[in-house]
Amino acid sequence: MTLKKIFPLFIILLTALCLGSCKSGRQTVKAGTEVTSTGWTRVRVPVTIRLTSPANMSVGATVTMIRDTSITISAKVIGMEFFVAQATNDSVLIVDKMHRQFLGKNISDALAGLPFNASSVQDILTGHPIDIPESILPPGAKCTVTLNGDMLSDISFSNRGTTNVRLTYPATVSTPYGTMAESTVITADSEKSDKNISATIEWQWSKAKWNTDVEPRVIKLSDRYTRIDTGNIAKLLGGS
Repeated sequence: MTLKKIFPLFIILLTALCLGSCKSGRQTVKAGTEVTSTGWTRVRVPVTIRLTSPANMSVGATVTMIRDTSITISAKVIGMEFFVAQATNDSVLIVDKMHRQFLGKNISDALAGLPFNASSVQDILTGHPIDIPESILPPGAKCTVTLNGDMLSDISFSNRGTTNVRLTYPATVSTPYGTMAESTVITADSEKSDKNISATIEWQWSKAKWNTDVEPRVIKLSDRYTRIDTGNIAKLLGGS
């Protein structure tokens, strides 16, 4: 699997994850609803990620979340990890292990740029509402939320009209630690690229591990890895 094929599949997830990674002088968003997601401090859940635009492909992966701290995505083929990405309150790290290449935290500057933290992004990905005071959004940024009871039905972000990200949640499922989105549909478009992106995260909550059964992941890279130029994200999304 080439780098060109890997990035279209995962960059859409990082569009959402990077919402929490951009440093800002503004206040970050705090989680607004704890009723359905309370009690867990760590979770590791298998997922299937399906991309329908700009290409059709899917891959199995694992998402590990340390509450209020980090979100890590890992994908393996025949037991060998070929891709790992981690978003925290401070940074985003994306690693292509097959080619020993990585993107550092500067990728957050090329994506949505909204001032959220790890906790709020975890809630958004799993379908839980958050409080988003208009005063904390960057100039020109907008957020629209639609609820389905205590859960999100739809949440959309627009950043100065150049980047638009929308997440929808077709169904929910019960877990030992409350209600979670059964799947998360993510779409994104940007004036910087003619490649609109559409992907679905299918969560396998019945196979999730919780709290003390989950170890935090620390990603370390050797000096054999080289940094990828982030100057043109459109190329990484499948452009020539």
